[in-house]
Amino acid sequence: MENDIFTRHLIHHRMLNISLVQFTPDLGNPAGNLKQIGNLLEGIETDIILLPELCTTGYSFLTKEETLGASEASDGESIAFFKQLAKAHKAMVIAGFAEKSGDKVYNSAVIALPDGGVKIYRKTHLFYREKQCFEAGDSGFFIVQH
Repeated sequence: MENDIFTRHLIHHRMLNISLVQFTPDLGNPAGNLKQIGNLLEGIETDIILLPELCTTGYSFLTKEETLGASEASDGESIAFFKQLAKAHKAMVIAGFAEKSGDKVYNSAVIALPDGGVKIYRKTHLFYREKQCFEAGDSGFFIVQH
């Protein structure tokens, strides 16, 4: 009887595969970083892909001006890439990028879904030098269904 309960439990639940991707982004080279991400994920089957903070631009900014120069809008080329990646892998993709909104720059994360949906989280609690390069986020906290 114990095995029967275990079998019924497995029928109603499935494993969730999460792929954590660690690499060293090349500072100021979004095209090269996106290509590297694509290569790292080639052939992978997963449910969720989690990429590093600021994976499109690298992390070591010193000034807001430098960050602004490397940032992009939330409908930019990187976001299109992550949307395509989510669709191709049938997976949720979470990736960090420097988001430009007017004259402000946020340390943001895109959450791209296989159905084309997108949510943007702007980092609320900035750490140390991040306060010199980014605005504190104003997106609040939210739950994403997948």
